Amino acid sequence: MQPRPLFAFCRLEECTMKKQTEVLIKMALFGLGIVLALICLHGCTVFEAVPTLSVVASPSAVHPPCDITITAVCSQEGGTFTLSTEGEDLVVYNKDNFVVDAAGHVVFVATVDGWPYKAAVTWTDGTTVVEAAVRVALENEVVVPHGLWTEPNNHPDRGLVLIDLRYLEHGCLNGTPVSYTGFEDPDGDSLKYRVEVEDRGVFESVFYGDDRTLMGRTGFVDNPIFYWFVNYIGEIPIYQYGVWSPLGCQPAPSPGGEETREKRIHIYVLEVECNAVTHWAYDILTADPG
Repeated sequence: MQPRPLFAFCRLEECTMKKQTEVLIKMALFGLGIVLALICLHGCTVFEAVPTLSVVASPSAVHPPCDITITAVCSQEGGTFTLSTEGEDLVVYNKDNFVVDAAGHVVFVATVDGWPYKAAVTWTDGTTVVEAAVRVALENEVVVPHGLWTEPNNHPDRGLVLIDLRYLEHGCLNGTPVSYTGFEDPDGDSLKYRVEVEDRGVFESVFYGDDRTLMGRTGFVDNPIFYWFVNYIGEIPIYQYGVWSPLGCQPAPSPGGEETREKRIHIYVLEVECNAVTHWAYDILTADPG
């Protein structure tokens, strides 16, 4: 039987790894001690979850203008609710502008007077702030085209063409209109208009209003009646022989034989309350100026 050694020795590598392990254990215990100290100092607030806020609009789809209700529910009791809508002052939760339903939920009453509708509800307890967007879908029937009314309705030459976009009834048969022209909105929205006349990539002059204002290629106007000068590009219309004409004091030219040229009339109609634009294109034959 061999005698046991009085001292045990380890190799250098083994001693180094042992010391590193001891240091790591001490650091872990130190970190755990800090966490436990924080828990003792602050209680459970270190691990407290952020409150959740849910917002529901009713009805969920609307056609402006209309009123909606916005129900706000926070997972944490108490606090202050605020409803904010884009372009308006803040609507703050108080006894004057909210109701409480049977379940004890805060319910705002708001007006959707245009589109898109952007609003948000904010909840705060003075320290934590939570926000949720109000989501409402749009219900809208598109504008109905009933045909383009122009005067004259034959092949216009280098004269004035009136384009009337009003929704009009024509004729009467047994108490019923024979036909319709113009543009109708089934929802009764306010409408604005823009007219462009294109000739192979070149846009001819279109005017509107009693003062014959030049219609630009951006923006919309309330007036549904437009004046197009065929084959004319200019900013100022000229009045001649009782009609508006770009020809100045010269007799109107002949239609130019059988040669015709197709131009395209672009109609844009804006539904104001819904901020929706619809576009139609109509081809029309004119005398070829060349």
